[in-house]
Amino acid sequence: MFDLVINNGTVIDPFNKINSKLNIGISNGKIACISEECLSGDTEINAESLIVTPGFLDMHMHEDPYSAKDDSFKFCISNSMLNMGVTTAIAGNCGIGPSNPIEYLDAVDRLGYPINLAMYTPHESLRNAFGDFDKYGPIDSESIDKMAKLLQMQLDKGCIGLSMGIEYIPGINQLEATELMKVAAKNNKLVAVHQRGDAEQSISSIEEIINYAKFTNAALQISHVSSMSSFGQMKETLSTIDYYKSQGLDIGFDGYPYYAFCTFIGSTCFDEGFLEKYNLSDDSYSKIELTSGELAGKRCSKDTFEEERKKDPKALVIAHLLGEKEVDMAIAHPLSIIVSDGLYNNGQGHPRGSGTFPRLINEFVKKKKLLTLETAIEKITYLPSKRMGLTSKGTLSVGADADVTVFDLSKIEDGATYLEPVKKPIGIEYVVIGGEIALKQGNIVNGKLGKSIRK
Repeated sequence: MFDLVINNGTVIDPFNKINSKLNIGISNGKIACISEECLSGDTEINAESLIVTPGFLDMHMHEDPYSAKDDSFKFCISNSMLNMGVTTAIAGNCGIGPSNPIEYLDAVDRLGYPINLAMYTPHESLRNAFGDFDKYGPIDSESIDKMAKLLQMQLDKGCIGLSMGIEYIPGINQLEATELMKVAAKNNKLVAVHQRGDAEQSISSIEEIINYAKFTNAALQISHVSSMSSFGQMKETLSTIDYYKSQGLDIGFDGYPYYAFCTFIGSTCFDEGFLEKYNLSDDSYSKIELTSGELAGKRCSKDTFEEERKKDPKALVIAHLLGEKEVDMAIAHPLSIIVSDGLYNNGQGHPRGSGTFPRLINEFVKKKKLLTLETAIEKITYLPSKRMGLTSKGTLSVGADADVTVFDLSKIEDGATYLEPVKKPIGIEYVVIGGEIALKQGNIVNGKLGKSIRK
């Protein structure tokens, strides 16, 4: 007798190359049995006509706020993760995140969390710990040494790697980047980088961080290539990554399946000259959509853009600028891992935070037929778990953590839109975390099953 059984479903496990109607037995939070025979358990999920996969793993998202004063989370993005079948996520991306990532992980374990969570050490928090530095300028070597020591301490306490957002802090120079990347490399931990620039700056920016990785022997993960190079540079970008991969560099990349990106209106990517960078005319402000306030859902004019950028630089905007064919090229590449890059500000933001994984299956498998179902599942389960070194995740092997997603292939569809960015998807029937049901028939029934992941 098992604690939980999942009977009659079609099991897809890319790690084990399984795609068959099988039954799963779960005990003590682990996969205990895979069988052709129907199993008995204290609780049964009848997955007849449903697909059963390892829980989806989002290796690039942006965590919910935590208040140390109140010792509480303000859940939004993490619930959206669970609603779309994610059981494990990696936070602290793009060099931004909690000022104290270890404190955040401790709170996950103390308070419970909708999903399992690992955390990069965000570069910005290292910088901010030792001064109020100009983001456009370099910092002194003494401060870099202090940052390296703090990074080492946080890696020792379980942070999964280092993230940097060079575009957001363009003052990062070779010394600052490589001294920190050396620490990650010494600890065999990944360095995820939001590169210095996109569009016409994309190739030179990728070459920059590849040179840093070669110099430090760091494992490099290039963030959201699907948006950074979708302005005419994708073919050359993918060729560059393939070349260095063939030369033995430990390099990978990720992307999300949308044709618009999202960032803060005060971001450096909208600094003076951005229209020329994106090859836009003076009347192209309408391609930028506001997400909050009285103008939420409205497209910008030059005047509203400049006014909102001054008034609320942390407001999120949607930039409808990406080339569809180029995004598709990135998504289809064998090395690409699919991520949400989900980021919300009081429930406002980009629909990718609530729709990425159902959209991947509905749009790119069922409609566009750009990917097979097995390949799509691999890109959101086994490949990210392998990249992050999480051997107990991303598979339904006996002994693996019992994190499972069950969905209806005929119904699965993203519901989130640019006007309703947190709207739930349909077709995600069950999500199991640590052997317990977290989501049932599309509704969260236990939002506190997640634990911190430290490595």
